[in-house]
Amino acid sequence: MEQLANGDFSAAAQTGDIISWTVEHKDIFSAQYILSLDETLLAADENYNNKALLMVTLFISRMKRFSTSNRRTHSKF
Repeated sequence: MEQLANGDFSAAAQTGDIISWTVEHKDIFSAQYILSLDETLLAADENYNNKALLMVTLFISRMKRFSTSNRRTHSKF
């Protein structure tokens, strides 16, 4: 985890394999991933790496940012 947090993603695939266990053994999870506090994707399981799921996640993230930025702006008359 320290390597990932420090920007060394050489262990990301191995970490993804490790966290894949949860999805394989627990039906309530569809994917698992690790994000940093600044929302950088550090590691993802094999299901998350599916492009369709990644696109949905990016869309949701962008919508959250859009929603946040809209709340910060004020109407101008």
